[in-house]
Amino acid sequence: MTASLHLLSGSALGRGFSFLINLLLSRALGPTGLGVFNLFLATIQTFEITSQGGLDYGLSCKLVDTKPQSDDYLKNQSLQALKLLNVFILIAVIPFAIWLFINRGVLVPISKEFILISFGVIIITCICESFASLRWQILLLWGQTKLYALRQGVLLPIKLIAAYLGAVIAGLAGSMSAYALITALQNWWLTKKLAFLNAPPLNLDITKDLGTKVSLIMAGFPLYMTNTISALVFLPLLGTVALDAGLDDVGYLRIGQLIVQAFTILPAAILPNLFIKLRQTKDSDVLDQTEPTLRLIWCGGLLILLAYLTIDQKLITLLFGKSFIQSIQPTRILIMCSVLDSANQILHSPLLAKRQILFFTLTQNGAALLAAIIGFFMIPLSGLSGYLIAKLTFSWIPVMIYCFSFYTKFSSKLLLPLLIASSAGITYLCWSSDINYLPAICISMVIGLALMIGLYPLRKTLI
Repeated sequence: MTASLHLLSGSALGRGFSFLINLLLSRALGPTGLGVFNLFLATIQTFEITSQGGLDYGLSCKLVDTKPQSDDYLKNQSLQALKLLNVFILIAVIPFAIWLFINRGVLVPISKEFILISFGVIIITCICESFASLRWQILLLWGQTKLYALRQGVLLPIKLIAAYLGAVIAGLAGSMSAYALITALQNWWLTKKLAFLNAPPLNLDITKDLGTKVSLIMAGFPLYMTNTISALVFLPLLGTVALDAGLDDVGYLRIGQLIVQAFTILPAAILPNLFIKLRQTKDSDVLDQTEPTLRLIWCGGLLILLAYLTIDQKLITLLFGKSFIQSIQPTRILIMCSVLDSANQILHSPLLAKRQILFFTLTQNGAALLAAIIGFFMIPLSGLSGYLIAKLTFSWIPVMIYCFSFYTKFSSKLLLPLLIASSAGITYLCWSSDINYLPAICISMVIGLALMIGLYPLRKTLI
């Protein structure tokens, strides 16, 4: 419980500060500059996922088994993961550098004269963020929840403050350079905090203790492939939006991503602990542990989204200015996708916790590949709308498959149909900008009542 409070408080404070700083950053950069900065962050995130090699999930499986393990065992597992990461980063950095060079046209707003320097800044930031990500995971798995809470509560706001100050001083180039500097300093600080592991700064010898390394890779490989495929699908699609529809549309997506952060505070704090709890639960009790969390996150997320739809036009104008008014629909869709993605994570947590990987892998990868096909054909025709349809496809398909699979296993047979119907209705409201006022009110009232019914069994827990 204490660990959850640390993560929740750190996440909530960090996201609150980060939102305020991002608001200032969006005004400093404008839609075009924010679009480039969004691509910068998306590239970092995609590289981080790709270069991890599933080591984060592999470590989680190793270190939260029900069988107690000695500190020496935990230290060895962490060390081997860090050594492997050196190799994975070295392999991943080459294709990413090639991709950046091919798509250098989107970096022109930074500076035509310093594009190569921009490449270097982006690559260095990618490498530092990847190392830092695994080190944060090791801190969490060693029970350092207070330190881990600093990731969202302190370090992320500091990076964004640096980006804003850099934007004020030197525009887009200054913003990216300042963000890169803080990311490098963060990685150095984490190295000091993990000094007790006696990890070498660089070691590409992967032959020593090969069995441990192979087991780490195999444990995390299915989840790694799934996350990597989805990341590698949407980064090129985002680049396609930038090239075909314009960088302004990518900037509008960034506004949506900022608003989405408020909808993911609770899931981000609950899901890591849910996974650990499910790992230590008997197979027959797994769904009993999952259902209350699903009610809270899915029903609660949809209710908050309904409330947001009533104020979003005034809110976007007030916070970001009239230049971002076209971000209203993308923001609505991205929030809807975030609620579905959170539900998706809860629904597939039992599969991951019990290492039932094949079903999960086929479902997630199938949705990612279908989204890629849809985006490939629709973005050149419809621009940003094509990208949003691809996002909805990627979010909706897994949820539908998991709900169909688990329908008979939940104690309440009405819960999943109620949530699916409510989500479909809100998706329609999010997409339709020309719907009449009265029908929208009627649909919202019916959905709101259904969601309150869905939350009712949690009344004793929430009060």
